[in-house]
Amino acid sequence: MTISPELQFALDAILLVGLFALLVMNWRSRGDVKRALDAVSGASIAERWSSAVASLSRDDQDRPSSVESRLGGIYAVEQIARESQAYRAPTMELLSTYVRQHAPLGRTGIEPDVEIQSILTVLARSGVEGLNLRRTALWGADLENASLVGVDLSESRIGGARFAGLKLARALLRDAILTEANLVGADLSGASLAGARLSGADLSNADLRGADLKGVDLRRARLRGADLREASLDGASLIEATLDGADLTGVTLNDVALEGASLKGAVLARVDLQRAHVDGADFSGADLRGAVLRGLDLPTARLQQAILTEADLGHTVLRGVDLRGALLRQASLYLADLERASLQGVDLHGADLIGANLSGANLERAGLIGATLIGADLRHANLVDAALDGADFERAEFAGATMTGASTRGSSWHEARLAGAILPDDMQHPTIKPGA
Repeated sequence: MTISPELQFALDAILLVGLFALLVMNWRSRGDVKRALDAVSGASIAERWSSAVASLSRDDQDRPSSVESRLGGIYAVEQIARESQAYRAPTMELLSTYVRQHAPLGRTGIEPDVEIQSILTVLARSGVEGLNLRRTALWGADLENASLVGVDLSESRIGGARFAGLKLARALLRDAILTEANLVGADLSGASLAGARLSGADLSNADLRGADLKGVDLRRARLRGADLREASLDGASLIEATLDGADLTGVTLNDVALEGASLKGAVLARVDLQRAHVDGADFSGADLRGAVLRGLDLPTARLQQAILTEADLGHTVLRGVDLRGALLRQASLYLADLERASLQGVDLHGADLIGANLSGANLERAGLIGATLIGADLRHANLVDAALDGADFERAEFAGATMTGASTRGSSWHEARLAGAILPDDMQHPTIKPGA
């Protein structure tokens, strides 16, 4: 579309007027900040304090304040706090009170007012711990790589905040709203976030060691590489969350919702998952050494390449689950249901499979050396080229099983039911005593 000379002239004029207005505002802002600092430079600290505090007032009827004059007051009191230790604590309390009063709950917006953001910046670089910012509305606040150690932001609304790298160790964030917040690499060690809402938040590589995350909403949150050691997640919702590579050593997971969550390569050593909800969770490559999964129903879980050494999977339902590449040495699978499970090449060395249901399971090339399968159901199982040396198959069922090429040196077959099974060549070993 061709623009007429008259329209182009009008557009150019509007652009020039807007640019001039921005320059004037910037000049006024710089001028007011400088005047606020100059006005107090030659007075006593008490006089300077009073003058700076007066600049912060929004309700002076004789001389209504501007954003620029309030900014001048903010930086003036910060300068006084730096010069005088006696004024440091009062200054931070004054600024915290200003935020609580002028950014209360119920306030809306995608980001804080300019003076509120400026105060947050001053507070964050002050190094003062334990600031009180309870019940404030700080949507979209930007405090990346700053420090608010021990701050109280309980019940605050901080959705969409940019807190990447922020130091929030021992902070109080109970019942706070942090939806879609950026907390990448943030330090939240020892923080209390019970009841907080962090759905969609990015906590990748965050430090959450020892944090209280009871009842926290972390649906669809991103926690890749996060350090959650010794954290409490009881009752938390991590539905469809991403925890790939996260460290959850020593975490409590009672009544935690992990449906559809991704925990690829995560560390869950010795974690008790008995009361967790893990339908559709992806534990591929996860470290579950010594973990307790007893009695769980895991037909839709993904456990390929998972490390399950010495894990407790007794009574667990793993029907049809793909466990290829998993490490299950010394694991307990007592009375587990592994019907039609894919166990090709799986290391089950010394595993307890007493009474396990392995009917129709694919155990081709699996390592069952020294495993105990007393009373196990192996009907129609594929045991081609499996290592069965030293295993105990007493009273096990093998009807329809295929064991071509399997090694059975030193294995026990007392009262095993082998009728209808395709046996390996070495089944004439003296220790073999097949049942009827």
